[in-house]
Amino acid sequence: MHSFLSCTSCHTNIEGFPHPVGASFNKKESVATCTSCHKGLVSDSYAKSFHGKAVHLGSEKSATCINCHGAHDILGPDDPASKVAKPNIPQTCASCHSQASPGFSEGQEHFELTATGSGAPMYYTANFFVWLTLITITALVIHIEIQLYHNLRTILRERKGR
Repeated sequence: MHSFLSCTSCHTNIEGFPHPVGASFNKKESVATCTSCHKGLVSDSYAKSFHGKAVHLGSEKSATCINCHGAHDILGPDDPASKVAKPNIPQTCASCHSQASPGFSEGQEHFELTATGSGAPMYYTANFFVWLTLITITALVIHIEIQLYHNLRTILRERKGR
C-alpha cells in the first residue's frame, strides 16, 4: 500500500531502543494497527467475518491480518513469495486449520455481504441464522408465557377449591 513504511508505521508505542524482543500486540491491537491504514472493503469484510467477530469478542486464537498476510514479510498477492498468493493460500490457512478439506481455502477472502455477488452465500446464511434465532427466542418466550399462565390458573383453581 505504502512504499515508505518503516518500523514505526506499525510499532507506534516503542519506548526507547533497544526494545524487548518478542514484544507483541494482542489480537485487537493487531487488527487496529492494520486497519488504521487499510480501510474500506478489506477492513469492513474482516470485521464482518467469523475471524473478525471472534477477535472483537476477545478471542486470542482467531486469525488476524498478520496470521494471513504476515507481520514483517508482507507481500502483495501477485508476489509468488506472498503468504496470500493464490498457490500459497492453502498452506497459509493450514497453519491454523490443520484438518481443512481440500477445497477449504477456495473462494474470496475479502467480500461484501450482499444479496448478489461473491458474498451472497454468506449473506443469506447470516440472515437465515438471524431470523432463526429471532423466531426461536420468540417461540421460547411465548412458550414460557403459556406455561406461566397455566401455572397461575392451576394455583388459582387450587385456592378456590379450598
